Amino acid sequence: MEFDHKTKKDAFYLYKAAWSKEPFVHLCGKRYSDRAEEKTQIRVYSNCKSVTLYVDGRELETKSGKTVFTFTVPLTGEHKMEAVSGECRDESIVRRVNAPNPAYLFRKQAVINWFDAADYDPSCYSIKDTMGALSQNPRTAAILGRMMERMTASRGDVAKAANDNANLQKMMAGLSLESLIKQAGDSVPGEMIRSLNASLQQIKK
Repeated sequence: MEFDHKTKKDAFYLYKAAWSKEPFVHLCGKRYSDRAEEKTQIRVYSNCKSVTLYVDGRELETKSGKTVFTFTVPLTGEHKMEAVSGECRDESIVRRVNAPNPAYLFRKQAVINWFDAADYDPSCYSIKDTMGALSQNPRTAAILGRMMERMTASRGDVAKAANDNANLQKMMAGLSLESLIKQAGDSVPGEMIRSLNASLQQIKK
């Protein structure tokens, strides 16, 4: 979710494509309308078996696959993109511009120091370990379980559905806990992260 806790990020639909049985298509990058490149990639997330992309009402290409469908589209001006699969469809507008939109540029922000590097013991567990690794140890699994309860309570339908979905659990097992926390945004306070990491650092690998 975005900061308004209402707008769903593209990642929401990636997870939805992995676990939802309700057919849908989602065009990514709707807020990335202004593009300076001659050719651009249009990415579609879907749980359908094939997706067709239309540009300005004309069929560009149909691709078969799973979850992620990527199309290369030449840009000459303003174009209407439409992703279609059966009764499912989604639209967006993409336009060619002369220079990158400065509003899209990353603004460097202060980084929370979750723990001091000098105090970090790599022989012990930490938030840098993967969810899969933390789940294997009973003590770290218990800590992780409490953390996931907090995130599930604050992250909405996607986090709740993850608890009962084997495919999504497998995907998440390869992510570090640190990466998952970053995706959660401000739903996990910095002090709680430091406390969590301190607890993990008490457990030898």
